[in-house]
Amino acid sequence: MFTAKFNELELLETWAQEDSEIGVKFAPALSLASGTTRTQVVYVNVEPGMRLGRHSHNAEEILLILEGTMELSMGGEQQQLSAGEVALIPAGMIHDQLNVGSETVRCVAFFSSAAVLHDWEVPLMPIGSRGFVTPPPEAEE
Repeated sequence: MFTAKFNELELLETWAQEDSEIGVKFAPALSLASGTTRTQVVYVNVEPGMRLGRHSHNAEEILLILEGTMELSMGGEQQQLSAGEVALIPAGMIHDQLNVGSETVRCVAFFSSAAVLHDWEVPLMPIGSRGFVTPPPEAEE
């Protein structure tokens, strides 16, 4: 059995030197590193006024909002999502997520792959690159 507690995950805090509004904390909760073979679950926190930045993934994403209000931008459209709402983000679709509320957005991203390639338009620090895989290669067995 594979389990995870979101409040016990060690979140990686990321930012972009090129854009002070980009900042997100995240951690894979379930992934290839924990034994999944076809899916990945990533826990994400976004502070008020911050956004993830334009990015895409090599796998389909289902985004579930647990707390807060987020604006999802994708394909020239924007949609506000609040606690209890979900959105489908197709693989390869460039999207951005902005916390438009006054509380931290806590959400969960469900991916259709146990290892996911993420591609940002600007490098994320402290990773130092535009592209990275979750879980990181050193976590894979």
